Amino acid sequence: LTNLRKLNLNSTKLSAQTFESLKKRLPALQEFDVRYTEAW
Repeated sequence: LTNLRKLNLNSTKLSAQTFESLKKRLPALQEFDVRYTEAW
């Protein structure tokens, strides 16, 4: 998963803390959709 570039988590129960953790663990992440989550 470290090469993952796009991540769609809209309309999930994603928290801001979890999102920050994911961004640190996925260095290749370029695009992400977190609309309608607590992270937005």
